[in-house]
Amino acid sequence: MKFTEEEIDKLHTLLFEVHHCHAEQCKTVVPEKMFMCRPHWYMLPKKMRDAVWNAYTPGQEIRKDPTQHYLDVTRECIEYVANREGQR
Repeated sequence: MKFTEEEIDKLHTLLFEVHHCHAEQCKTVVPEKMFMCRPHWYMLPKKMRDAVWNAYTPGQEIRKDPTQHYLDVTRECIEYVANREGQR
């Protein structure tokens, strides 16, 4: 059986480019444009969720070029969730 290059690319994406929730120890698969799974996202106070959206640049998940500000904001969110879950 032969695959087209397009089919190979799609298979590669499905098999190897899985995006997970960024909460520590969470294995929930989420779309690439999502930072966290729903339970972890709503564990964050609204102020923190708003800060993530304000730091987000459309398409950064495709280009793989988040700003340092976005990385700093999301790091705080990851630490907040870890603390809430007793991981720190």
